[in-house]
Formats: sequence, C-alpha cells, structure tokens
Amino acid sequence: MLATTPTSPQRTRFGSLLAGLSALVSIWPSSTTPLRYPHRDEAEALLGDGVRIGDDMRIVIERERARAQAAAN
Repeated sequence: MLATTPTSPQRTRFGSLLAGLSALVSIWPSSTTPLRYPHRDEAEALLGDGVRIGDDMRIVIERERARAQAAAN
C-alpha cells in the first residue's frame, strides 16, 4: 500500500514508518534528570485522590445546602 502526501512522492510503508519514528524522536523529551513520582507508592496516591474527592464533595454539599436554605427563605 502506498501513501501519498502533497509534499513528497509516494512512500512505501517502511519509508512512512521511518518518517513517523523520526518525528517521534524529534519531539521525545530528553530530560537529563529522572522524573520523580510524587508519592511513595500506589496506596498513598489512591489515598490522596480519595481525600481530594471527599473534600470536593464536601464543598459541593455545603454550597448546595446554603443554596437550598437561601431558596427556602
């Protein structure tokens, strides 16, 4: 199967693969320092997610309670 592009003539699959890989390599991050995960393990990450979700739910419940009380008055 041949792919055609407006800027180049027909390419073979291998040529398209090489073009795609070269594009990937050109945008691949080349960090010299290793990235550190902000949590010690998955359990700590899940605990943090649960706390954030609970805090968000608490805020919404309090806001809706205040809105219902304002509408009742």
